[in-house]
Amino acid sequence: DGIRKYLSEFMKEAYVVSHPKTSWLIERIKRFAEAHGYRRNPNDVAYLNLIYRLLKNIDKYGYPFCPCRPLRKVEGATPEKLYELNKDKVCPCIYAPMEIRSRGSCLCGLLWSKERVDKYIEERLRKYGWVIREIEWIQKALEELKKRVVTGRGRIVIESIVNKLQEIYAFID
Repeated sequence: DGIRKYLSEFMKEAYVVSHPKTSWLIERIKRFAEAHGYRRNPNDVAYLNLIYRLLKNIDKYGYPFCPCRPLRKVEGATPEKLYELNKDKVCPCIYAPMEIRSRGSCLCGLLWSKERVDKYIEERLRKYGWVIREIEWIQKALEELKKRVVTGRGRIVIESIVNKLQEIYAFID
């Protein structure tokens, strides 16, 4: 099950990275966010999944329809007709500003208010700040290791780094 999940995430990332519309889509979202003072979802995994779903909608319907809103469909509709029926749901959709004002994010969570991002980062630092401190310690140790030969005292540094990494990985889900 873990391998299947890993491969699925790997394939999503490969799809997003290689899709010809990725740059256009991200730039479109970025311009909208900057113009309105919004931020993108700070969770990179959630953000990647949303970009993936928007690209899938481009491939399927011809437009980046919001992945969280049901589309109005008509049997045999052309992409143009589908667009006319659902142009309010093209991401970033017209509902986003109202939702961000009231909830702190749009329905799908792609765009967030600055305040919500700040709160999210503060919570993550409170919960995982120790990991950042441990990583900083490891970076310092690696810098020290560059200065030494991997014998004598260098061996002690390497063993220390390996032990610290094992401690960190035991606590990361």
